[in-house]
Amino acid sequence: MDSWILGLIVVAVIGVAVIVYGAVSDRRRRQHALDQLASPPKRDIPRFSPDSPAPHYLNDLEAHRPPENAPSTDLTEDQRTELAALIKDPATITLPVRRASAHFVTDKASGWAVLDTPRVLLCADPLHSVRELLGVLERTIAARGSLVIMAPEFAEDVRRTLEVNQIRRMLGVLAVIGDAEALAAAAQATGATVTPVGDLRAGYVPDDALGRCARWIAEARASHVVLASAD
Repeated sequence: MDSWILGLIVVAVIGVAVIVYGAVSDRRRRQHALDQLASPPKRDIPRFSPDSPAPHYLNDLEAHRPPENAPSTDLTEDQRTELAALIKDPATITLPVRRASAHFVTDKASGWAVLDTPRVLLCADPLHSVRELLGVLERTIAARGSLVIMAPEFAEDVRRTLEVNQIRRMLGVLAVIGDAEALAAAAQATGATVTPVGDLRAGYVPDDALGRCARWIAEARASHVVLASAD
């Protein structure tokens, strides 16, 4: 059996698009999936209207490439120097959390994933379904913002969904893995509320449950939270 990964663009009620990842790992199931591309899928997709345009599918290679003519996210040397100084600044809070994937890296030379003025979602429980995040993702895209998501664990399809939305420039997003102690430290630093998965599934994530910071710099095994702008 060979494995195909399909990315599905879901058009939500509020008019934004989120790429959702799924896997087809059987030849017959893969062909059936391809046969369905001309019409909206019959499976239940949150907020997907039956009369919406047919979804667009991407294979794994396409999904992990930035769009043509997408602006570079690489930093200049001066910017790297500035961020290196911020990392060492005593006011910057360093958290022992692991970046969920190298696909979130925004600056190849340094290996950092950098988000400016992100909102911060802290999840008390492992994330097993993209449905648990769709409401927050939609709101973030509609606001043209960026989002850091910390959880004890990300299921593969959830992680891939976030990777592809970052790579395809749908959303500035970063997934980091942290235990209860790291979640508590991040909550204190950013003002976020650690949210249980039941609230995520119910769509109950009020704006004041999301934290804030001036900048989030993620290395492979640590994140640096800059609380105030350098200006």
